[in-house]
Amino acid sequence: MKCRVCGREIEDDTLFCKYCGAEQKKKRKRLTWAERRRKNEAETAEFISKASLHAEDIADAAKEDEKSVRAVSVGKFDTYRKKQIAVLVAYAVLAIVALAGLVLLRYSEINATVTVVIAFALLLVAAYGAAGFAERLFAVRALEAMKKSGRAIKKVRYGKPPLMLCDGEVYWLDPTGRCPKCGAERHIEEFEGRQVLVCNADRGHLAVLDSERVFADTAGEPMSENDEDTPADGAEEDKREGSDDTADTAAPAARDGGGDAEFSDKGEEETENPADGKEEEEQ
Repeated sequence: MKCRVCGREIEDDTLFCKYCGAEQKKKRKRLTWAERRRKNEAETAEFISKASLHAEDIADAAKEDEKSVRAVSVGKFDTYRKKQIAVLVAYAVLAIVALAGLVLLRYSEINATVTVVIAFALLLVAAYGAAGFAERLFAVRALEAMKKSGRAIKKVRYGKPPLMLCDGEVYWLDPTGRCPKCGAERHIEEFEGRQVLVCNADRGHLAVLDSERVFADTAGEPMSENDEDTPADGAEEDKREGSDDTADTAAPAARDGGGDAEFSDKGEEETENPADGKEEEEQ
């Protein structure tokens, strides 16, 4: 290529001209509208793929017990549901009042600049009320679905810990431990009905929460034999196996010992019989 100042031939991809020292600016390739759109779509898809959970990642994740989370009680189910409905109604009233203010503002005789400012503020209030109404409506529906199952864990609000319903009591599930791989804090996400502990520093560090263990620990129920094998159970099994082995070895020995006893009795009888015959002959 040629230097853009002196015009002499220089090597390609050279930052400075070796003759005059002028900086060489690279020409950027201009993308068409379609190329820019495809590039943006590819970058967005890659970002979403990295930010989302996948089934193959969950399959390789370890399972953690109830010690990884802390259950914080927020009250009875009926009380908590009534509070959510009350907040839902408050958001709806807020949105309706803001929209009514916009309608009334149209017929007011206020300065145009002030009218625009007030209208913009009312639009923001209406949008905030509508967003809060939609969020609380989803939460109320999720609570109704949890009530049907009796015991459930579900993410009902974005950016908040999941809710757990256990025996009529509602709890927040808050992660307690840190990531065992990097030591960073973790949060809980829901994937196909399962609660996954995700590291805040690296989304590749995953762990699946054992919901049954969490329910049992919260309700104070004893663990079943299938869930955990205690050392005492293992010792009893070893003792039973040892007793079976001794019984199996003792049985052939007993049979051999019985045969030797019979053989000795026969020998004694044979030794006694000649003496008895001699006594009879002398008589």
